[in-house]
Amino acid sequence: MGYRAFVQAQAVKRDLTGWVRNLADGGVESEAEGNRRAVEGFIEALKAGPYLSRVEHVDLQWVESTGQDSFFRIVM
Repeated sequence: MGYRAFVQAQAVKRDLTGWVRNLADGGVESEAEGNRRAVEGFIEALKAGPYLSRVEHVDLQWVESTGQDSFFRIVM
């Protein structure tokens, strides 16, 4: 499973809304909204990554909710 699909699956599992996308530098960026405990669990899952992955670091920034759609999507 690729990292974006992993991020989406983790968000859906926690009933979060938002998006995930690849960055030009090879990184991945995501925005997720939902219950704080669910978001915190999501962050911990992202730090671990999918099976056989190597996550070097996760940068985190808490921001105000923007009222994302009712699902978590992969942005191209």
